[in-house]
Amino acid sequence: MRIMNCIKQKANNFLPCINFVSSILRSELHVSAVCNWKWKRSPNKAHELPEPIKTSLGRLVSRGMVPKDPPTGYTAKPIKVVKTGGRGVTGRIEIRRIGGGKPVVWHMADLVRISSHEADPKIEVIKDIISEQTRSAYLALVVGGEHKRWILATANMKVGDIIQSTREIPAVPISGQPGDSHPVGALAIGTQVCAVERFPYGGSKVANSAGNSAIIKKKVGDKVYLQMPSKREMVVDENCLCVVGRISNISKNKIVLGKAGASRWLGIRPKSGLWMRKTGLHGRKIKPLKKPRHYEEPKEEEAEYKTFTVDPFLFNRKRRGLSYF
Repeated sequence: MRIMNCIKQKANNFLPCINFVSSILRSELHVSAVCNWKWKRSPNKAHELPEPIKTSLGRLVSRGMVPKDPPTGYTAKPIKVVKTGGRGVTGRIEIRRIGGGKPVVWHMADLVRISSHEADPKIEVIKDIISEQTRSAYLALVVGGEHKRWILATANMKVGDIIQSTREIPAVPISGQPGDSHPVGALAIGTQVCAVERFPYGGSKVANSAGNSAIIKKKVGDKVYLQMPSKREMVVDENCLCVVGRISNISKNKIVLGKAGASRWLGIRPKSGLWMRKTGLHGRKIKPLKKPRHYEEPKEEEAEYKTFTVDPFLFNRKRRGLSYF
């Protein structure tokens, strides 16, 4: 009995070593069947379209709509849209408050008023102004030379007006004509602007919705401080482009739908329906303004490579028992 206990104790002491050796042998036996997978992560890109480099396609997809026939280049023709109902590529609901709605068409809005390869200044004529079904602001059809495109319309734009876009910064700040596009560094302090770029040639990102605008507060060196519609300040480079004035459709927030079905026509699903008293927990709180947000030139991310080793033994299990192959 003593001898048996000693043997068991010795075996228990060597058991971890035996398991380690067996794991090595097992991996060596299956080394020919091991697969090396490489996964590459590239910088996030909302879309890949030729010039103009920035359009409204990314905003369209984020609202549960996808073009029926995705265009290969820019086009001013209306494009039919298929609604996803808030579902992703797997078929599962990713955005719960999107679903249904009337059939809509999409017009590609060019968010870059003047590109680097175009003549400066760029002069265009407004031919038409429409109410776009997939955004709150109006769109203006402008024609310059042999090209025509849709841009965000300002509050005072009219058919037949001539607008100008330039990237030159004069020595003396100017006030600018409403509807014209200038760098933020070229305008005087206190000017009301909209469709502001965060980075030069990056396309307008701030104050693009109906009735929104930003105000130039101050200038420090080659940086310009602007007050966004949220009352928070942003700091951008003086070469960032903006449009003088205010975005069109100012009375958008005063429209009364009147019934629940009107919001369903717009593709908005109802909330949970639970009513909450606006107490100190759920009500509005007065908080100090956040610090100004600085936008620097975006840096290109280097692709990351990761190697995964997969043992087929782990992926070839049968319902009853295990097997190597």
